[in-house]
Amino acid sequence: MRVLKRIVSQLHRYVIWAMALTLLWSFVYTRVGDRPREKKLVLYLGAYAAEDRALSLRLEEAGLPQGIELIQARSASYDLFGSTRDGDLYLIRETDLRTLLSDAPDRLAPLELPEGMEGFVWEGETLGLRVFDPLTQRGPAMSYIQYTPIPDPEPDAYYLCFDRASCHLETNPGAIDNAAWELAMELIQLDK
Repeated sequence: MRVLKRIVSQLHRYVIWAMALTLLWSFVYTRVGDRPREKKLVLYLGAYAAEDRALSLRLEEAGLPQGIELIQARSASYDLFGSTRDGDLYLIRETDLRTLLSDAPDRLAPLELPEGMEGFVWEGETLGLRVFDPLTQRGPAMSYIQYTPIPDPEPDAYYLCFDRASCHLETNPGAIDNAAWELAMELIQLDK
């Protein structure tokens, strides 16, 4: 009984120690596993649900663009369009895209549409490639991404957009390569 009382009386120290170890481990894991901005591609997934880690691995297996060491697919809940602004590509619902462009009209890079693809046009500029059709319920990487909740009375189209600040899109000022475009084309081909 005496041992149990002692453990309970010191419980707060064990909890603080466990929290400190968790923070230290997450810091070390992030520093070891992450890459500099120029060596990675970040894809934000604004879908209903996504297996982001599995998708990252699948895209890396398909082949990394030259100079890229890491592909990070992140769920929208990870700070999509938040303060970090480290995204290169965004897979986003049309409703959310319209909201974003109302709040920050200069956030996304204009692009040239590949032949046979539909785009999202905002104030005369094409700002996204349509990748999910709500009528046919088809889109890329459907084995990794759930585009709509089941059932969804009003499904929404999804677009693949590029950040205007990405250093991996050759049409952006200060771009070092066109790896974001290469990743977009690889993503579009998944599950087709």
